[in-house]
Amino acid sequence: MQTFALPSGLKLGTDIVDRQHAQFFDLMNGLIEADATHVDPVQINGIIADLADYVQTHFRTEEELMERCGFPHLEEHQLMHAKFAARVEDFHRKFARGEIGIEHEILAYMVEWFTDHIRTEDARYADAFRAAGY
Repeated sequence: MQTFALPSGLKLGTDIVDRQHAQFFDLMNGLIEADATHVDPVQINGIIADLADYVQTHFRTEEELMERCGFPHLEEHQLMHAKFAARVEDFHRKFARGEIGIEHEILAYMVEWFTDHIRTEDARYADAFRAAGY
């Protein structure tokens, strides 16, 4: 069973953000493990709901910090966040209605998007966050 972890090279140096990024990978691993061990779909739906809640909380945290430190690309970043959050919500809705199962392509997409987003987009604010003391 493949598992995921936040690569050390993707730590941005802002504790709350790095902890939240690691939490994403923990949630993804929980979904993979639940699917592999044939956990009840109701429990899996709960994990997906936790993931959807996490995405909202994490993105709100980042965006609040960006706003506080005057990060110039906030609106662009918010748009990326909104699109990803909508994909997660769509996945949650379809799973809850029984339209789809845990499809590894979906999980792989989410991990790839999130990892690439940290590497390319979140890295743009890392210096500003550190300079502001976050």
